Amino acid sequence: MAHATQPLHVPHEQLRTEAPGRKEHSDKYVSAFVSGSATVDMTFRNPILQKSADHFKVGIDELTVNPGNLSLLEYGTNDVLFRVLRRGRNVPHAADPAPPGGQEPPHPEEHHLNFQMIDGPDPGQGDGSAEALARQAASINMWRDAFEFKIDRAFITILEVLGRAREVSTAVGTYVREQGLVNPANGVGALWTVATVAGEDQDATHFDIDLTMNGQLRFLGNRVFWANFTIEVPKQKYRQVIFKDVDQEYVSLHPGTGNEIARPYDDFKAYYDEAVAALAALPPNDPETQNMQALVDYYNGLVQNKSLHNYPLDPVWDGNLGDHDKLGLSFVCDGNLLNTLDRRVTLEVGCSLPVKNSPLVDHGQEAPDFVLGRYMFHQPYSMDAALIGTAASNFLTVPHLGTITVQGPRDRVVYHHLQPQQKIQVLRLKLWARVRTYDETTRKWGMKTIVCPVEDIDYWHIRLHFLEK
Repeated sequence: MAHATQPLHVPHEQLRTEAPGRKEHSDKYVSAFVSGSATVDMTFRNPILQKSADHFKVGIDELTVNPGNLSLLEYGTNDVLFRVLRRGRNVPHAADPAPPGGQEPPHPEEHHLNFQMIDGPDPGQGDGSAEALARQAASINMWRDAFEFKIDRAFITILEVLGRAREVSTAVGTYVREQGLVNPANGVGALWTVATVAGEDQDATHFDIDLTMNGQLRFLGNRVFWANFTIEVPKQKYRQVIFKDVDQEYVSLHPGTGNEIARPYDDFKAYYDEAVAALAALPPNDPETQNMQALVDYYNGLVQNKSLHNYPLDPVWDGNLGDHDKLGLSFVCDGNLLNTLDRRVTLEVGCSLPVKNSPLVDHGQEAPDFVLGRYMFHQPYSMDAALIGTAASNFLTVPHLGTITVQGPRDRVVYHHLQPQQKIQVLRLKLWARVRTYDETTRKWGMKTIVCPVEDIDYWHIRLHFLEK
């Protein structure tokens, strides 16, 4: 049997064994770990780049920040988010000016305190040292401080804000149960509209604060609370955040009807303006000029001391407490705190590199922008409702607690072109924060950049990627 004809052998080309041609790798990474400072200065033994800087572009490859002091509320200015004030009649404040001599003021019944809480127990000056005097002041102010949400520290999450708000509501209930609402004797002045004996209704809940499913702040109180207390929001910007109305200063409900009382208090500005106008209308050398000037000074002193007078309940309340151990009356604010309370907008990294300017329009105004990286400080919240027993409760979930990675391996790197510069051996990086601001004169919101507050225990890490064009 004949065999099939085999094809002629064709020799294969020998495999190449020489090294392939390689492109020179010119990428460069610079990493820095920083603790206790928002600024890092780096000096290198050799230039970072082997060519002029305009041959490269640079971007942030990784950024991890521990923003333990970047507060969502501005602090350090002793601003007050809200406070609980007293209702009821009052007596003149020791700091208020005395009525003008020789005459009765037109509104003597309205000469009142600022309606903040009364003094706490005075432990005495002790040995008179600074420490003893500080303890005395703290004891005297203990109830006023407990009834006030003062922004005296950093609040990192909305849960901290709600926690402090509930501390205020708990303090109100504790005071009513343990101290009672006892009016002074001998007709000195009725501090409380409804008197309560200490130790009674130990299980009663007088006041509470929570958040609705829409992120709105809700104040709940029983009739005892609304008859004796009012909630004040003194700052315009927080009125707009909470109420969406810069002119709404108070939250006050009628304990009988539950209707809102628009003006529980008023200052003496109108009376001051009235006295000034009457003084200006007097003819020269009028004998009433001196008395009217004294009246102007009197009301001006009340205005400067921020004294208030209290409007009586309208309609007149019959004093029926009903089921006063339950939170029967509530006020829901219009503002969504989850959208508006946080002042933090972005984290930004500035550098000393010759970065080409990129246009930035800030609230309609063009400005130079040499920021190396800008990251939106966005924290999406989630809220769930659950039934505990017979009561519904809302549960708020806050992401990104603790250290956050704002630029990671899965994020797109934004590169910036560099301008010509030789032998870059010194590099400065600085961490900034863009926050919202409010102008009470124009009643408009704006933004500003601040150095990111970093304390000793805080840290951050950054890695720069230099890429040749």
